[in-house]
This record gives sequence, C-alpha cells and structure tokens, in this order.
Amino acid sequence: MRPLWILFLIAVLISPALADHEMIQLGPYNVSFDMNTTANYGLIRDEPSGGITYKGIPFVRFNLSVEGEEGFAFLILTKYNESMVADANANMGIVQDILATTGCDKPKLFQPSIDGKPGAFGSCRFPSGNILVSASYSPDGVQQGREYLGKTNVRVLSTFPWEITRDMLYTLVVKPN
Repeated sequence: MRPLWILFLIAVLISPALADHEMIQLGPYNVSFDMNTTANYGLIRDEPSGGITYKGIPFVRFNLSVEGEEGFAFLILTKYNESMVADANANMGIVQDILATTGCDKPKLFQPSIDGKPGAFGSCRFPSGNILVSASYSPDGVQQGREYLGKTNVRVLSTFPWEITRDMLYTLVVKPN
C-alpha cells in the first residue's frame, strides 16, 4: 500500500510542472505547440488582415499573441495567393530583416528544420540583456524542380526565456484544417 501512496504523491507533485499543449485554429490552419512553463500566460487571436506584397501578390495574415509573466511571443501565419520561394535562404533573409529592424546587436543565425521543413532561426541580445528569438519557415513548402516553394509562411518572435521558446519551436506544428 505504501508504494502506491508514494507514486500518487509523486504524480501529484509533478503534474503542475508539465508543459501545456496548445491547440488553436488560426484561419484555415490548426496550430499546436507546447509551452515549457508553469507561469501564467494567455493566447490572443487577432482578426485576419490582408495586403499585397511588393511584387503584387495578395496575402492574408493570421496572428496569435502569447502573453505571459515571463515574456511574449507572436506567431504570424501568412497565406499567399501564389507560391513563394520558401527555402532556408529565403527564411534566413526574413529572420535577418526582423532582427535588424528591432535594433538587435550581433545576431546569431541558424538554419534548422522546423516542423520537419527547412527554416531559419536567429537570436540576439538587447543592451538590457533581454533576448529576442525569431524563426521562419513554410509548413507547406515542397521542392518543385530546382526551387523550394510554399504558399504559407510562419514567423515566430519571442522574448520568453530560451527553454520556453525552444520547446515552442521544437513542438510547433501548422496544418491546414
């Protein structure tokens, strides 16, 4: 009887430390990820917005904010009406531009796989010591001849501590409804 009580107590003590698994619908996409935190946070879904790229390609954007005690993150899903170049180099350009416009100093850049697709990831530290992480990839990207193309781009910006952001990116999955 005593071993069962100890196992129950361990399970009760560990359960609050488990990360929350989030699943949310953003426009025509189902988005899921894990937050590696027990601190309070909330999800805020914005209304879709649209626009046209400098090349004249219409798009619709779906945004999700994750606001918490330890930081914030933005997930920005952009659905283009035409296929766009979505290889690691194109994503690297997006990440570099984002970090440059924020005034980050000495960004560190990587080209990992995100959700099983080529992507880019960068981070930098502000003079205040806060870290900003940015990532970009195309969840529907496919090789077409010599080009890697996709109609959807996912961008993530986060000021959460690295462990939380890392787990969010490692578990991020974006699928059409």
